[in-house]
This record gives sequence, structure tokens and C-alpha cells, in this order.
Amino acid sequence: LGTPSPGREQELALIKFMVWTGPRVSEAIALAWEDVDLERGEVIFRRARVRSAYKVTKTKRSTRKLKLLKPALEALRAQAERTKDLPAVEIEVTDRDNRTIRKQSVRFVFHNSHTDQAYSTADNMRNGWWNAHLRAAGVRHRGPNNCRHTFASQMLTSGVVPLDWIAEQMGHTSTAMIHKHYGTWINEDAADMTSLIERQLKL
Repeated sequence: LGTPSPGREQELALIKFMVWTGPRVSEAIALAWEDVDLERGEVIFRRARVRSAYKVTKTKRSTRKLKLLKPALEALRAQAERTKDLPAVEIEVTDRDNRTIRKQSVRFVFHNSHTDQAYSTADNMRNGWWNAHLRAAGVRHRGPNNCRHTFASQMLTSGVVPLDWIAEQMGHTSTAMIHKHYGTWINEDAADMTSLIERQLKL
């Protein structure tokens, strides 16, 4: 990840965090230090940046507290040195009724390395840095939401992660969404369950 993007350490940390946590891009760029507990290794996703506005998460299930995997926590600890002590900014967050607006004072975790401001939209991140990074890395085009798909496929590949846990991590309302998006992959490319069982039970 690192070689093609000198000076874009914040973006690389953002991608590492997304690959190992599975949020929507809109949720990741709206994450604030007020939502993070580094000592416990936990985050709460409670807002998203949608069409240049902050809103509460997509559904009640999408508002979720997660225990982070080690690489995701490493990305946040690296970001703490860059953004944790910056002054808070005041934002307006629209509720699910699309009418109620609440003000919040927050310090965003991930900033655009060139502007020192939080990303205003997922499109800005994709068109301003992501696409150039892929070209420099020699990787065919795919959107940043593929980080979310990578997280899901990695968890499924492990063969030991329950679908309920994956759905909860990703903010899905049920495991039906996991089957809908990854059903073919689950059936054809999932881990060799027989070998996993034999290894776990020492057969």
C-alpha cells in the first residue's frame, strides 16, 4: 500500500482501517476521536458523511460499537499522533427523520493529507487520491468500497468467524445481506471446513 503514495500516510491509514474493520466509506471519513477508545480498542460508528452533509448512520443497526482487530487499532494509533490533539470543529448532524439537526463538536480521525481537513465526500477521496494511487500501484480500477468487501471476504476465508458477527461488524440488519452479496463466494471459495474442524478438534 505504501510505496506509490509518499506523503499520504493518513490516506494509507484510512485504507488499512477500512480493510480491517469493514465500515462504509461514508462512516470511516466521519469517524471522530469522540467515537474512539484506544485503550479498550473500540470504536462507535454513529454518523456518516453523505452528499456533503453529516447524517446519523443508515439504520439503527448501523450505529454500532466494535472491538477492533489489531491492524485496525494500529492504524488508529498512528493517526492519534497526527490528528487526536487538533482543535474540535462544530458540525451539524441530521437525524433519520431528515428534519432534526443536532450540533456536535468533534475531532475527525482521518484528514486529507493535502488539505489537513476531513474529507467532504467519499467522491472527493476516490477522485482526488484513491484513483491516482491505484494507477501508481498498477492496480485495475475498483472503488474504495472494495475495502469493505475485502474485510468481509477475509473474515469468511478464515472459516472461523460466524456470519452473525460479520453482519454486526458491517452494520447489516441481518445475515441475509451477507448471503446476498457473498453467497456465491461462500459456496465456491470458502475455507476447507473439514480441515478446519480436524485442526480445531485435533482429529
